[in-house]
Amino acid sequence: MVNGWTTKAYNKSPKSFRNVFLICLCLGFMTGCSTLSQEECLVADWQLIGREDGASGQDASYIGNHRKACAEHGIVPDLEEYQHGYDDGLVSFCTEHNGFNQGRNGVRYNGVCPAHLEPDFLAGFREGHGIYLLESRIRSANSTVNKNKNQMKELGKEILEIEKQLVSDVTTSEQRLGLLQDLKVKQKEHSAKESEVRNLEIEAAKLEGVLAGMGY
Repeated sequence: MVNGWTTKAYNKSPKSFRNVFLICLCLGFMTGCSTLSQEECLVADWQLIGREDGASGQDASYIGNHRKACAEHGIVPDLEEYQHGYDDGLVSFCTEHNGFNQGRNGVRYNGVCPAHLEPDFLAGFREGHGIYLLESRIRSANSTVNKNKNQMKELGKEILEIEKQLVSDVTTSEQRLGLLQDLKVKQKEHSAKESEVRNLEIEAAKLEGVLAGMGY
């Protein structure tokens, strides 16, 4: 149970929509280009486009991007057909299963699901998001542990170098006083990082135990 949510055995692979149009649409969005080319505007199936947008969780206002892209070529989208398709697409997006996948992947929910579908979607989304938060905390803890361990290695080298200088015959009494101060600072810093690593490793292990208990 995560923050009061009971986890279920969902399929971890999100549903994908594999067709040429969607690939082109995504590539256009990622590169900052228009969502549709002139040729795509000319042959556009606005019901299909709406369905793909709904199924991918786009806000209803996303058609404004298509309108802008096609306006450059003197073409106006069929809003009615688009809306029909968009509503159909939301039916496949706003499921408990997909909500779980969206939450598990850390995707932000834009509130696009209609009232009669949103409860199921949110039930899955909250569970998935709970797991996402746990996994994020584990990744963060492990990342900090690795960073601290690397810093501890460097501190260890610096401490050894200071200790060598302390026993060197060429080191003066005045220099030894300064080296002793430096040594105390380095040892204190090393000890603090060692303590933090120990605590973070314990925390990560506990969180991993929670995930394992839920089947992840």
